[in-house]
Amino acid sequence: STDSHVIVNGLNYAKNLSWTNPEISIKAGAKEIASKYINDGQDTLYLQKFDVDNSDGTLYYFQYMQNVAAASSESTKVRSAYENIGVLNSSIEFIIPVYENMPETTSQKPGEKSIVTQNVKVTGNNVTVRESAGVNASQIATVNSNDILLRIEIASAKVGNYYWDKIVLANGQKGYIARDFITQVDDVTNCTDSVVANTTVNLRNGPGTSGTTIITTLTKGQLLTRIETGKYNVDGYIWDKVKLSDGRLGYIAQNYIEASGSTSGTITAEIIRIICNSGLKVRSGPGTDNEVITYVDKFETVTRIESAVSTAGGYTWDKIVTSKGIEGYIARGNSSEQYVEVVENINSTTEEKPQEPTGSNNNFKLENQNLICEPETTVEKIKENNANISVKKADGTSVETGAIGTGYTVTIDQNSYTVIKLGDANGDGKITPADSTVILRAYVGLNTLTEVQTMSVDANKDGKVTPADSTVILRKYVGLTNIEI
Repeated sequence: STDSHVIVNGLNYAKNLSWTNPEISIKAGAKEIASKYINDGQDTLYLQKFDVDNSDGTLYYFQYMQNVAAASSESTKVRSAYENIGVLNSSIEFIIPVYENMPETTSQKPGEKSIVTQNVKVTGNNVTVRESAGVNASQIATVNSNDILLRIEIASAKVGNYYWDKIVLANGQKGYIARDFITQVDDVTNCTDSVVANTTVNLRNGPGTSGTTIITTLTKGQLLTRIETGKYNVDGYIWDKVKLSDGRLGYIAQNYIEASGSTSGTITAEIIRIICNSGLKVRSGPGTDNEVITYVDKFETVTRIESAVSTAGGYTWDKIVTSKGIEGYIARGNSSEQYVEVVENINSTTEEKPQEPTGSNNNFKLENQNLICEPETTVEKIKENNANISVKKADGTSVETGAIGTGYTVTIDQNSYTVIKLGDANGDGKITPADSTVILRAYVGLNTLTEVQTMSVDANKDGKVTPADSTVILRKYVGLTNIEI
C-alpha cells in the first residue's frame, strides 16, 4: 500500500528466486514477462496493466495498475526512446483497445488545462470577462448574447463555482470567462487560401506572442490552408488563422506566410502532387543510398523548395517539405517516367489527376519473370491503374486485397510474374521473426531454400544467405531499418 511496501515485496520476490545481481534480474525478469504476459497476449504496456485480451482463455488475471499517471509518463518515455534510436518516422503499429460507451471527447489529463483554437458564442447578456480566473479577478470587458469569441484554453478545474476558459476578444485582448455563459460554434472563416510558411516559425493557439501557447513549429515551405485573415492586430503583427494537414488550427503572423506557388517572395514554393502508384520515399539526401525518413502517398501534395538538386542513381531529385513539415528529398522521376506533377489547382479532384504508367515504380519492379517488391507492397499498390491484372497465391487461390507474399503469381496483361517479396521467406506476406528463423535453419542445414526464397531473403543484397540477412529482417520487424529494392 506504500512505496516502501512495494520495494520490500519486490526485494523479497527477487531474493526467493535467487535474482542476486542486476544481470540475473534483467534476464530472469524478461523471461517472466515473456511467459506470463507476452506469450499470453499481453504484449503491450497497456495490456500488461489491464488484461482485457482473451486469447489465452483468461481475463483480468495477470494485471496491475498503481500509477494513475502511467499512461502519460510511460508513453513519454517510450516516445523518447524511439526518438533516440531514430525510428519515430518509421511505420509504427498502435494496438488500442476500444470499449463500449466511451466518451466522445478525449479525457483531459487531471489538473491540466486543454489548449484549443475554437470559436464560442456568448449565451448571456452583460457577461463579465476577467483578467484571470475567478469572480474576484479584475473585470476587463463585458460581452453579450451571440457575441463570437475565440477560446484558446479550456479549464479542467473549477475556481469558485465555475470553469474559467481563456478567450480572446475582438481587439486581441486575452481574458477569462465562465464556461456557463458560452457554447462552441463552427470555426469563423473568411477565406480559403493555400499558403506556405516562408521560414521556420511557431504556430500558436491564438493571435499574439504573449498569452498564447505554441502548438507546433512549422518548417520553411510547409503547406497550410489559411481560413481567416486580417482579424487580429496584436503585438505588432497581423495574425491569420491557418489549418494544418492533420486538421489542427492555429495562428501565425502574416509576415511569415506566402501564397503557394509564389516566386516573388522570400521562398520559391511550388506545390507538387505525387502521382507514383506506390507513393514516394522521402530521404535525408538525394540518392537511394540515403536514409528513408518518411513516406508520401499517391495524390498527396508537398512543397518543392529546390528543384533538380541532383541526378543521383538515374533519378532527378527535388528537395521538398511535406504537409507535416518534414524536409527531405524525393525522386521526381527518371528518363522514362515521372512521379510528380505541378499542381495548378490545389483543390482539383483525384479523378482528374494523371496516372502513372503500368509496370513498375519505386515500390516494386519487374525483372525477367519476377515481380520484386518491398515489404509494404500490397495487391492494391500493384492493381492501381492496371486494369488487366490478377493475383494468386502459390496454391492458385485468387487474392483481391491485402499483402502479397513470396511465391504468389501476378499476371499483368497476360504476362505472369512470380512475386519475390524482400524479407518474406515463408510466403505469408509479412516480415516477422519467423522469416528470420527460416534463414537461420537454412544456414545450419536444417532446411533448403528454393530459388525464389533465396532471392527474397538476401536482405543485405550481398548475394549470400547468412545470419546477417536474419539480422536485417529482425531490425525491419522492430522498425530500425527498411528493406528496399
